Amino acid sequence: MKKLLLLALSAWVLSACATTANNAPIVTAAPEKDSIPFAPYLSNPSIVNVDQWMAATGGKFLTLAFYNSGGGCSGSWGKEDPNREQALIALANKLRAQGGQVIISTGGWNAPDIVASCEDPTQIAAIYEGVLTRLNTPYLDIDPEPGDIHNNLEPKLVDRRSAALRILQDRFDRAGKPLYISYTIAIRPAFGYDAENFYVLQSAKKAGVRIDIVNPMIMDYRDGTAGPYMGVRSIMAIEKGVAQLKALFPGKKDSEYWAMTAATPMLGQNDAEPEIFTLDDARKILELAQAKGMARLSFWSLDRDNGKCSGKRVADPTCSGIEQEEWAFSKIFVQHR
Repeated sequence: MKKLLLLALSAWVLSACATTANNAPIVTAAPEKDSIPFAPYLSNPSIVNVDQWMAATGGKFLTLAFYNSGGGCSGSWGKEDPNREQALIALANKLRAQGGQVIISTGGWNAPDIVASCEDPTQIAAIYEGVLTRLNTPYLDIDPEPGDIHNNLEPKLVDRRSAALRILQDRFDRAGKPLYISYTIAIRPAFGYDAENFYVLQSAKKAGVRIDIVNPMIMDYRDGTAGPYMGVRSIMAIEKGVAQLKALFPGKKDSEYWAMTAATPMLGQNDAEPEIFTLDDARKILELAQAKGMARLSFWSLDRDNGKCSGKRVADPTCSGIEQEEWAFSKIFVQHR
């Protein structure tokens, strides 16, 4: 997320066009409900030993970042490594063999979003369907963010994306297959989701998209206050987000709003230099998640869950910037069941 993504994505990327077949998606081993409690983002698999991570933490779910535009109405994991999708398929198979799964995430900070390069919602839906089918997963994460080049929160793009997701969801429904959609959007401790980000959810509701999880990015607040209090301020942000969900989807029990709420911090040093998300902050978020029955915990990113650059006050895509043992954040969040 944010500018850190550009550094991470440039390390390991590929071009892979999605199919546009109208056949029903072939998805196996899907749970009856969205039941992934912990799935950190993975941006650069070439620098992460996933086998060691699974053995050390018991983790078995990952969010793969990011699948975006390959130009026009095509999808891509990037342009530099033509073998990336095959490697991700092998990774997904390895996780499933351990009872796990992958979530495909599309978007990210300043991303070349599919909805910006393809105007036809039907074709956009087919691109999403293609990559879900190839990686054999029913989990799609939508992470629309702005940037200095691409602003994927523009209302016309948001509405186009919502139309495509409704088409995609209908296709899966007709085939009798599950499809789980999460929305990863920015939030602030002072007021929750701002109008631009909240419109993502409003647009989805208007289009008839079922929203399984809303995943606030509890990071980069830039409010001059959160710096040493990221855990406490993040809990404030999450609580305000839940209140907004109550207004948007009235009539549910409190527990149901919490059960569709996730949380994703940027571990360690954030892009906003004074802000550092510590291991104690992670424990605070875990305690909240367990007490409230939150849907999922994640973080940006598994590539950074190590102490290789302790004391570095600039966010680095390969390390957290704080003193920690390898996989320390994973070992905390994996306790969320």
